[in-house]
This record gives sequence, C-alpha cells and structure tokens, in this order.
Amino acid sequence: MLKRISSGVLCAVSLFLVVFISSRFPYTLNLVVSLLSCLSSCELLKIRKEFKFSFFSICSIIFSSLRALVGPGTKWHAFLYVYMLICFIISMKRFIKNRKCPPSEFKSVWNICFVFFLNVVVSMCLGMIVEIRNVGKQMGLFLSTLTLIIAWMCDVGSYFFGKKFGKHKLCQYVSPKKTVEGAIGGVSTSVFSAILFSLICEYFFGVKNLNYMFIFFVSLLGAPISILGDLCFSLIKRLLIVKDFGDIIPGHGGILDRFDSVIFLAPFVFISIRILNASWVSL
Repeated sequence: MLKRISSGVLCAVSLFLVVFISSRFPYTLNLVVSLLSCLSSCELLKIRKEFKFSFFSICSIIFSSLRALVGPGTKWHAFLYVYMLICFIISMKRFIKNRKCPPSEFKSVWNICFVFFLNVVVSMCLGMIVEIRNVGKQMGLFLSTLTLIIAWMCDVGSYFFGKKFGKHKLCQYVSPKKTVEGAIGGVSTSVFSAILFSLICEYFFGVKNLNYMFIFFVSLLGAPISILGDLCFSLIKRLLIVKDFGDIIPGHGGILDRFDSVIFLAPFVFISIRILNASWVSL
C-alpha cells in the first residue's frame, strides 16, 4: 500500500507541477501529454507482442503523439486518415501472407485492429486535456487540473472507502475488488475535493468567476464516468488475461492503468464546458 500511495502522490505532484509550469510555458503540457500518449501506445503494442522495430509500431507511436501536439483540426484528421490506410494495408499484407494457415495465425491481423482502435481513442481523449487548457489562460489551467483531481480523488476515495466499508461488489467479474460502497465514497471524495480545490484557487490564487454549480455538476457526474473508464480498461485486461498494462508506475502498473479514468473523463469535461459555457461568465 505504501508503494502505491507514494508513487501516486509523486505522479500527482509531477503533473500538477507540469500544469503550473504550463502557465508560463504553455507548450509544456502539450509535450507531456504527447509523451503520455506515446507511452500508452507502447503499452498497447507490448501487450499484443507488437512492440518491435517495425513500420507498424513506429507509425503507431508517432501517431499517438500527434493529437496533443497539433490539436484536433485538419492536420490531425489527415494524420488519422494516413494511419488508418497504413493499418489496413498492413492487415491485408498479413492476411495474404497467412491465408493458407489455420485461423489462429490471423491473430496478428486482430492485433493491428486492437492497437489501431485503442491508439485512436487514447490519444484523442488524452489530447482533450490540452483542449481543456486551451479554453482560457488561467481558467484553462484550473479546468485541466480540476479534471485530474476529479478522476484521481475518485480513485483514492474508492480505494480507501472500499477497503474500510466495502461489502457489495460493483462489477465482480470485471473488477473483483471494486464495491458499491467504494464507488459511493469515491464520488463523494471527488465532489468534496473539487469544491475544496476550487475554493483554494479562488481565495489563494485569484482564480475569478468560478461557477460552483458547474463544478458540482461536473464532479458529481464525472466521478462515475471515471469509474466506468476504470472498469472498461479492467475489462480489456480481463479479456487479454493480464494484470496490468505495464509496470512503469510502482504499485499502479502502466500509464493506461493510471490514466484509464482520465481517458473517459476528459472528453466529458470538455463537452460540458462547451455546452454550458453560456452560464460560465469567464468563458
């Protein structure tokens, strides 16, 4: 437990430091998110035994970094289209090569489909952290940090409330350790932490025009979404029969193990900002 807590705190402090530095050097956050996407891509390739010096692996890793660097516009769509064509061409090449082999030999084709789909989803959703930052200078930094707090504090609350009070399984066959009581505790912790963080930012760091109804809404609905993200990636690990996506973070696993909840939450926060921005004065 100590290893999990210490590495979790170190990761959180490191990312919050990145967000702080980003206030002076905005592209810092782009580079860090791009790096996280690349590491996630490496984990996807490694888990399917495709992590090697090949055209497919190199293209996958490069593509994963682009959303955070170039944004969601025409350039990224062009890169997505090219990456899609490359994956289809390599799939056809592998199929033709193994056409006379047993069906089990087509596993390499399914590997491409698996990596392509999750690579697009992960890089796009992590890139949303940068898009949230881009809604405004001070407010964007506040919102991107708030997104991380909602996801991670929900995880922290779920873990400790689950260990202390957990009796009823939330989704036993996907994630045996998750409980209903833990989920309720996680959502409560997330909402409380979001409000507390907002108060600290307003009264000590001069962040103005905060809409606490919006913050309450995003944290109350966002926390269950982050739990769903955790469960979905747990399902993927169950299907692949692996414990973790990687081992880069002691006590947590890989980048995808740590950011699975953020991957689902960031798009929700961004969409909520765009839909409800009429009620947010500073936007």
